[in-house]
Amino acid sequence: MSDIRLFLSTEEFDPVSAAIRWYTKCAWSHAGWIRKSDGWTFSAMLDGGVAWRPPNPKAKVLMLTADGLDATLARAESQTGDKYDWLDILGIAVGGNLQMPNRSICDKLVFWAYQDFGSPLVNHRFIPMEHLTPRDILLSPYVNEDTE
Repeated sequence: MSDIRLFLSTEEFDPVSAAIRWYTKCAWSHAGWIRKSDGWTFSAMLDGGVAWRPPNPKAKVLMLTADGLDATLARAESQTGDKYDWLDILGIAVGGNLQMPNRSICDKLVFWAYQDFGSPLVNHRFIPMEHLTPRDILLSPYVNEDTE
């Protein structure tokens, strides 16, 4: 099996993380891919947009498995350098779609990478991308907790 997993994480004492957890009614506020061997993560974050990052010792992490981890990570890596989409975060808070082109937030990057994959995480015909959150990754029938 590949060294790559999906992950959800959260920082207990971070105000942005707390707000996302409250709004989404989920214990997890961040999502992306993680290299299990060294803990480096790939995701969209305020500090540098879409990029690889070293392990965050303040974050609680849940590793997940799903089909197509390597392929979807490769698709997501094609967005490396895109800026973080703060307007999308504001849109989530006000219940609207304020997404900007060529910008990403963590969960939307994951769902976008899976969108055209053989088994997407959700049916985008019924659940529009602008309504997805880290909670929806947990609820996907195609995602399981990594128990290895």
